[in-house]
Amino acid sequence: MSFKELIPTSNFKIIWLKSGWGSYQIDFRDYVFSSGIILFIEPGQYFKILNGEIEVETISIEKEHIANNNRFRYLFKHLVAAGHISVDPLNSLYLETFFKYKHIQEDIQEFLEDMVVRWLSQNPFGSSEDRLNILFDTKDIIDDKFRLHTAISEMTGYLDMDPRKLNRVLKKTLNYTLSHWVKKRVFLESQRELIFSSKSIKEIGYDLGFNDPSHFNHFFRKHTTVSPNNFRESYDYRKEDIVLKDFLELLEVHYRQEHSVHFYADKLNISEKTLSRKLQKEYKKTPKKIIVDKLVLEAQYLLKETVGIKDAAFELGFEEAHHFSAFLKKHTGKVPSAFSL
Repeated sequence: MSFKELIPTSNFKIIWLKSGWGSYQIDFRDYVFSSGIILFIEPGQYFKILNGEIEVETISIEKEHIANNNRFRYLFKHLVAAGHISVDPLNSLYLETFFKYKHIQEDIQEFLEDMVVRWLSQNPFGSSEDRLNILFDTKDIIDDKFRLHTAISEMTGYLDMDPRKLNRVLKKTLNYTLSHWVKKRVFLESQRELIFSSKSIKEIGYDLGFNDPSHFNHFFRKHTTVSPNNFRESYDYRKEDIVLKDFLELLEVHYRQEHSVHFYADKLNISEKTLSRKLQKEYKKTPKKIIVDKLVLEAQYLLKETVGIKDAAFELGFEEAHHFSAFLKKHTGKVPSAFSL
């Protein structure tokens, strides 16, 4: 993936900026490239390279790997700017190994736990973990309730904290109040909806609590100086791309267990015929061909790494080694042992 397109992610992502130069964008905010940075992106966000040449490695992570450890939100829940960790060049071998063997999902938990320790050591807020949890608990409540037009007093009730004390903590740490933070979240969502949805501007405003379109227009202009319509027109976003991108991300996560086109079409909530049409238009390949190519590539890699045929077959979702052998013979003209030479 080139990351030149403006496409939101449908799952959690770890992004390693290895080397290069240029700038990139996350959630409509620009950043200058710095080598040795690891970024953490949650669903709904996007990462786009604006200019330059940046070497990028990525890993997609499913929700269950994040949900069972409350400290992982330190990485993926961004309080002010994009969450990141600076990595010493001496750790590059560790990262190379992890990203190379990213198909080993069990390692992700251990890696994320290590990243949390590193994040805490680089803590940009200079706060104790107790205070950090107040900030992240507040962020969780805002993300959960902002669409429901929940009153500020009710939000503080969920946190079981005196509103004045909470605002003092937020003001000291983030330099804004709870009310300001909620408005920032509403504004971010309005940007995402304008760019990534086909809703009318009136619908977007109404969904975000603005009963009068002129009030939404005024709110948006206050944050950007441009109208919602002008903002929408200023971004080049091709909705056709999101299906292709989601298919490739799903394939990266599920190719070991799921080999059928039906599975991916069902996950994307489109027909197999529609998925095939989109992929053939963009890549000149059918979904089945892309799945097969992915399996063949991974099979060759595993066999060259001296993984046994039976283990490679199991790793790639084949119940029997002879099914795996027949698959390779059909699609490459070679038996598995030919790749381990």
